[in-house]
Amino acid sequence: MAIRDNTENYFDEAYWNSRYTQDAGPFDWYQQYEGIAPVIKMHSQPSDRVLMVGCGSALLSEEMVKDGYEKIVNIDISDVIIQCMAKKYKHVKQLTYKRMDVRCMSEFKEGRFGCVLDKGLLDNLMVRIILIFMLRNGSFQHCGAGGQASVSTMLSEVLRVLKPGGKYILITYGDPQCRLPYLETSFPSPSRIEVHVKPRPKSKSHVADPPRKISEPFIIQKDLNLDGCSRTEMSNSRINLRTPL
Repeated sequence: MAIRDNTENYFDEAYWNSRYTQDAGPFDWYQQYEGIAPVIKMHSQPSDRVLMVGCGSALLSEEMVKDGYEKIVNIDISDVIIQCMAKKYKHVKQLTYKRMDVRCMSEFKEGRFGCVLDKGLLDNLMVRIILIFMLRNGSFQHCGAGGQASVSTMLSEVLRVLKPGGKYILITYGDPQCRLPYLETSFPSPSRIEVHVKPRPKSKSHVADPPRKISEPFIIQKDLNLDGCSRTEMSNSRINLRTPL
């Protein structure tokens, strides 16, 4: 039996406008800055121009400014949250807010950003087109063709606005085996992918299988397998780093 639920609305402007009209309070998906700061600082400089895609109401950009970052451009498909955030941070010169669809960032010139940060936006886009088939012994997921086109368009735009040597940092709870093929096909060779693991907040999984340090990435094999990645680590959040060289 095929089931669709309301997650297919996650990339619709009307859905997010309605949600933020009801509650525009601060909310950070997946991880707060302190948890992922080591990787962000490993692969970007405070002087870099950073693009935060799908910024929502997160405090991530604010925390990065407190940590010395000088220029962060925040975009979101919801005009409601962009207006709220722009008003909230109108006196913070390091932060800019723009209503924009990540699949069409024509306002930005090629090579404008040294780093693109994505905390859950790609996941939202992929969730929109996932079909979940409930089976007797579990479930499996399959991405539809329309969703694949949206993902490819988004990543193509990300690549376009990145300067040579720039970094795309993706924070995701999605299975790397589902995410990595999109990164592999969307970014030109030569380039590299690193996968850093950060346990989910309040996760107790490390008791049975201590996670490696967030600063120690997994090696991506030619077949896109993650060398040495345990089942426990696979269930934690991933930070997929794609670097066009």
